[in-house]
Amino acid sequence: WGSVAFTKAAREDNLVTGATFGVLLAVVAHALFVFASIRAPSYALYALFVSAFGLLQLALFGYGFQFLWPGSPGWNVRSPAVLNAATCAFYLAFAASFLETERVSPRLHRGLWGLAALAAALGMVSLLSVRWLPASVTRLSLYGPAVGAAVTLAVALYTWRRRVTAAPFFVAAVGALVLGMALYQAQLGGSLPAVPWTTYGLQLGAVGEALVFTFGLARSYHRVTAELGIRVGELEEQRRQVSELNTELRRQVAERSQLLAEALARLDRGSEPQGAELAEGTLVADRYRLGRPCGEGAMGVVYEATRVDDGAPVAVKVLTE
Repeated sequence: WGSVAFTKAAREDNLVTGATFGVLLAVVAHALFVFASIRAPSYALYALFVSAFGLLQLALFGYGFQFLWPGSPGWNVRSPAVLNAATCAFYLAFAASFLETERVSPRLHRGLWGLAALAAALGMVSLLSVRWLPASVTRLSLYGPAVGAAVTLAVALYTWRRRVTAAPFFVAAVGALVLGMALYQAQLGGSLPAVPWTTYGLQLGAVGEALVFTFGLARSYHRVTAELGIRVGELEEQRRQVSELNTELRRQVAERSQLLAEALARLDRGSEPQGAELAEGTLVADRYRLGRPCGEGAMGVVYEATRVDDGAPVAVKVLTE
């Protein structure tokens, strides 16, 4: 390397790395903001996954020891294994939430969370760095993300068949990362030339994965808000119907109360002595002169009477109201 070429390559490397971590930081900030707004667990788990993944990249490329923990060489040695395990744990937990495995297959859901707990345990073991533990434990934590990616990809394909709308985004995101890693490895092996899209294939794959996941989460957010809007509309309609029913009920109660009051008033009048106001000798219709009452019924009172014209005895029934 000449000094000019080295300086140019270093500047280019710093620019790509800075842009990569800038995108990852923006993705984390966006996920945390949305989580604070709607409290959806997927966003919190995604923010933790991207954060762990970003710290892992910093550790692998040496920026972590250079800028973040320059005084901790012991942690710098253990950090790749620990951050690999953390990335795998958060990735598995995020996959379980994002792919709705609890609804689609509770058994798969428990399996993913069990693997996430195992990855977290391996990370704790790597963090403690106990001397008597076999080196295979540390190696297992290093290979954890690859295993997690394979498992979650299979789960994503399964949930895709079960018509989970987020599954295609998950497959595309994993595909973007795998493609970037493949390009980077092919460039290291000499199969592809050292051009920007192979030299920085790993960073490009990581950014592509983060962006695809962000779009998938955004679609899930819009779907959830649309469902909430529909539910709110249904509740408003139910509230309106209940209000109308209450108004109708109050109207019917008032109407029935009025009818009941009128019926009670009629009963009160019916309980009084019938014909009490019609004394003997009362002239009715200018044709009949009443005598004494001789019968009483529900419809009125029957009186003995005399027809005025010819003095013939008759019976007159006076109806009650």
